[in-house]
Amino acid sequence: MKKAILILLGFMISFTLKGQLSRSMHQVFEIDSVGMVKIDLWAENDEYQWEVEVWPSRHIMVETNVGLTNANDAILEFLMKEKRYELQTQRETDLIILSNVLEERTPLGTKKGDISEKIRLLIYMPEFLVKVDDTTWKRELPPEKSNNK
Repeated sequence: MKKAILILLGFMISFTLKGQLSRSMHQVFEIDSVGMVKIDLWAENDEYQWEVEVWPSRHIMVETNVGLTNANDAILEFLMKEKRYELQTQRETDLIILSNVLEERTPLGTKKGDISEKIRLLIYMPEFLVKVDDTTWKRELPPEKSNNK
């Protein structure tokens, strides 16, 4: 009896997990000698969130974690091929703008129903940039050298 319950429980767990896919992706962006970085991503909500952490590097790295329910590997691969989860940088004079490749995040669905999507981005910002506000980071100027001899 105990074995039957354990087997049934195992089937139930594997069946419920079958519809949940997750994937992590990484992107690295060169920022050279730019003075400012602006983050211009899709609006945050329960399904799309991002945060910034400082790290000891000269590049911006973005870790994107995607979770889909009611989808399969082929759908996730298609969404990745269509660059749904990719970011890009645009360079202006002394500014880099980090944004989504796609301008808007449209709802997903199939003939079998809606696809639930959870996207979480972790943006690793170089330590020589300081936070100005929630979406702007500015290069920290080195301390001025004294002219005293």
